[in-house]
Amino acid sequence: MRSLIERYYEEAFFESPCGEDQYVNQHTNGICVIGVAPGHPILAEKKRVKKVNFDITNKSRLDNKVVGKGKKGGIWLEAATPLCTIECEDGSLYTLRCCIRGSLLEVNDRLVQQPTLIGGSGGSGDGSSGSSSAGVLGGDLSLTEGFLAIVMPKKDEMDDVTKGLTSYHDYCTKKGLPITRQKIPEAEKEYVFE
Repeated sequence: MRSLIERYYEEAFFESPCGEDQYVNQHTNGICVIGVAPGHPILAEKKRVKKVNFDITNKSRLDNKVVGKGKKGGIWLEAATPLCTIECEDGSLYTLRCCIRGSLLEVNDRLVQQPTLIGGSGGSGDGSSGSSSAGVLGGDLSLTEGFLAIVMPKKDEMDDVTKGLTSYHDYCTKKGLPITRQKIPEAEKEYVFE
């Protein structure tokens, strides 16, 4: 049985030149979920996250408010716009970016109180996944409860969001990660229309 992510999202990855990769999972309705990819040092080196800070450029992403059915009022973000900074217990600091153009609908404010959702599997509470990188791709909290933000691209750009990104299968092959999902033909994808 396919997971929720496999059924309803197109998985893509932004590969940073410095190795700080992020995922962009685009729902069938066009909305994108952004988070830390398995190739990012936080997950690859199983670092423990100490703090997630959404206060960027004198404007807190936590203060973002959208209203109505059309989700008006969200902060407009470019691909290189910082979403947050993540500080690890070893002293390393990472700035995570939006990776796509769109309107910020929501940031995961749970990360402020529970930063170990990034990289955690939920069981140990120590921030490590407790398993190999297969666990990172196969059901780790980083893909679900540990997401960073939800972004809505412009309607006329929704089809092109993942074109400049790396597909799930190509990413796993490049990073030497196990491929735990089958390629799903376009005709078999489940779509949700609102």
